[in-house]
Amino acid sequence: MPKDFADKDAYLKTPPVPVPDIVGSTANPVDWLKRIPGASLAFTMHDAGPADGIAFRPLFDVHHERYSVYWRVGNRNPKPQ
Repeated sequence: MPKDFADKDAYLKTPPVPVPDIVGSTANPVDWLKRIPGASLAFTMHDAGPADGIAFRPLFDVHHERYSVYWRVGNRNPKPQ
């Protein structure tokens, strides 16, 4: 989003990007986040269904890019009730 310096409203009419659900074998992030070697506080998703391969980085590192803060987390193996 390089134009946001000059025109803060340049992307107001841009359609939202769908955010995939995190669907892992558990709801515990330890099970589906893997640290990116050599990077500080950066992780990639694995074994997370449609969210596989997505990188998580600190917010200060994603300025001028689209990002999501809130994610739906599901469990592909829910316990029977």
